[in-house]
Amino acid sequence: NAVLLCVGLLIAGHYVINLVKGWLSQKFFPTTRLDTGAQASILGILGYSAWILIGLAMLSVLGVTVKSLTWVVSALSVGIGFGLQSIVQNFVSGIILMAERPVSVGDTVTIAGVTGKVGRISVRSTDILLDDKSTMIVPNSQFITSAVKNATAAQKPGVFTVTLDVPFSSNLDRAMQVMADTLSACDAVDSMAAVTVDMTSVEDGTVLLTGTATARADLTVKLAKPVALRALWQAFHEQGIAVASRQVLLVRDAETQAG
Repeated sequence: NAVLLCVGLLIAGHYVINLVKGWLSQKFFPTTRLDTGAQASILGILGYSAWILIGLAMLSVLGVTVKSLTWVVSALSVGIGFGLQSIVQNFVSGIILMAERPVSVGDTVTIAGVTGKVGRISVRSTDILLDDKSTMIVPNSQFITSAVKNATAAQKPGVFTVTLDVPFSSNLDRAMQVMADTLSACDAVDSMAAVTVDMTSVEDGTVLLTGTATARADLTVKLAKPVALRALWQAFHEQGIAVASRQVLLVRDAETQAG
């Protein structure tokens, strides 16, 4: 009976945790001003805390008390001292990253001389997405014990960036001008704040254009950025300016459409 109850706790716990996470992601978070990093941190801490509680409940059902676990704790202490120290250090560092949020999902950071965008933060490691489309997995302890430059944290509240890959065959000056004019005229962008467009990298036969704008005061970045992307899609489509297909935003050349 105890074993069956433990299995039931696992199944019910898994269902409830996914249900709560889904409600937070789809219903609650969209009504708040929490950014993607804060949302990921909340979901991560909630998930790990819930599984710890489920584990304690299962031990209680099996009749295992804290006193009876003394020898296990002692053995783990020896193991941590010799072989598990780095694992525990990364685990604790992961909890600190999620709670204090010195870096968040989506931030552009530089660590150990490498610059990339934070793609995922777990309790053991953090995934850094690099410009060459590869992923660098960094132990969380490095974010606590070494110097980290967070370029996103230096931006003012409401500032967001949009990037487009434009083929070499395109008129880059015209593409940059259309991008700047479109962002400046976008309803979701603060008309009083400066808009910038820069060429940030060149690779694989394309040029990466990065536009920076500020969301309107009554809008969050999460709401303003999709509006700006739709405006750019329409503007590039009308002007017949191609955008490389490896980006989410895809604009076909006018000549291709005619064919």
